[in-house]
Amino acid sequence: MTASLILMAAVASVRLVPDGLLGQSGHKGAFVEWTGCRSCEGDADGNVFLPGGWMVPASGGPAEKAANGAKTAPAQGRPVGFAAMASRFAIDQKKHEVVGWDAGGKCIGAVFSYGSKVERPDLVKVAAVHPETGDLLLGAYWPECLVHRFRPDGTEVLGAVWPFKAMAEGFSLAGGKIFAVGERAYELSDKFGALSFGVDSGRVYGVARGKGGWWLATSQGAQFYTDAAAQSGRPAARRIGGLSNATAVGLSNGRVLVAEGFRIHCMWLDDRPDEPFSSSHNWCVIGKWKGSVDSIAKAEDGAFFLHWSDGKGEAAWRFDPRITEWKDRKKRFHEVEVGKAPRRPANEADIGGGVRAVAEKGEIVLYRGSSRVGAYAVSATAIAAEGGWLVAYVPEIRGLVRFRVCGM
Repeated sequence: MTASLILMAAVASVRLVPDGLLGQSGHKGAFVEWTGCRSCEGDADGNVFLPGGWMVPASGGPAEKAANGAKTAPAQGRPVGFAAMASRFAIDQKKHEVVGWDAGGKCIGAVFSYGSKVERPDLVKVAAVHPETGDLLLGAYWPECLVHRFRPDGTEVLGAVWPFKAMAEGFSLAGGKIFAVGERAYELSDKFGALSFGVDSGRVYGVARGKGGWWLATSQGAQFYTDAAAQSGRPAARRIGGLSNATAVGLSNGRVLVAEGFRIHCMWLDDRPDEPFSSSHNWCVIGKWKGSVDSIAKAEDGAFFLHWSDGKGEAAWRFDPRITEWKDRKKRFHEVEVGKAPRRPANEADIGGGVRAVAEKGEIVLYRGSSRVGAYAVSATAIAAEGGWLVAYVPEIRGLVRFRVCGM
């Protein structure tokens, strides 16, 4: 065999070999369609119900599509105090009043006026009733970040832990406890040392009790914390969710960066499909609340360059998630001139050895120069490669497929 034929044979053998999924916890062809989880609710049997008809069985097995709706959990506490006045409560922010509804859905009007009872009534966003005492809980947003507690006679509970230091964007009842939720889950207790967990889960929307631990509904998916992890501050053990709309993917030193519009998620190349993201709450968004990151390029030193556009304007950032100290946050993530930030098409990646991959027309094609040297049939829209690996976002499965690059 001549030298040219040997070279042609080597090039023709370059191929992609599927090696698992990232960011998608579904199995057996049933893929979770959402990234963020806006709610979670447990029933009396220990099953936990998630959006889209998904259920985590009490056995702790894989999430599955629920055949029936959630069972009603037993009533918590006694119908005393404010709980005897109404079944549901909401804030009238203009009048600084708490409005109630009865069990039949009829509005019964204002049940409490707090305008003169808290220092910053304009910051009060949410209300709930304490499950044991029937006291009224009012959550004051940042910068106050306090939960005020009022008895039925209108006096505020003061002293010890009250008003409770927590930023409450909502309240959630689970396992006989009430939690303030927002930037994490805080158990509202009369003593110090209560549960406080989920700070690295993004935004927390709800809490549910599962077997041996707690489920959080978060902006990064439904995440499970064992009892030990919730007590000690260790990370979540499991995630239910997918990647609903990735717009760009990056890969550097085994770290996979995924842009979902203006939101940034992170995972590792060797993560399990149901592994919680390694993104912290400090960098799950890029400072924009619209538009999309359409390019993630690797910097020479291993950091990332992100390019963003909303169709009217554009911006670029240098982001280095290896820098973790809060005091160095400006070095970790800062804006750079668009023209000086490397960028690449989201559907192209350099494999190395003169070979590049392009996601196009229902397949990922491998090219050397303009010559097609291999392909894998999959409808990917964003890819990234490094060191013999390639990751590809496939909208059909709402997740990433991890490939080994063989024959190089």
